[in-house]
Amino acid sequence: MALEKKFKILIYPGLHTRPGAKFVELCNKFDSDIEIFFNDKVANGKSIINIMTMAAPQNAEITVKVDGVDEDMLIKELSEWHVEAHKSKEDFDNFPEKHELLKAFEII
Repeated sequence: MALEKKFKILIYPGLHTRPGAKFVELCNKFDSDIEIFFNDKVANGKSIINIMTMAAPQNAEITVKVDGVDEDMLIKELSEWHVEAHKSKEDFDNFPEKHELLKAFEII
């Protein structure tokens, strides 16, 4: 049975480039299928092209649907996941090379 959770993206600029690639890397460690829903878009969580095309920004609300043998573990990992990113646009603008290890998502 599939699990579905709503998350708010906490990191800047959202699921783009580096954080997006790390997200896909994390999801690919699991056997379960994962879909991300944002506005009218649906992305395969194991495809960097899909994640980049979805372009979910900071503070966006996404729905994550996980289906498979390790779905519980994947949802748990995502809810606790930390990634190198920026806290805000101001941090990015002022210190573009300085990334911090930040919590990526908040369950809503």
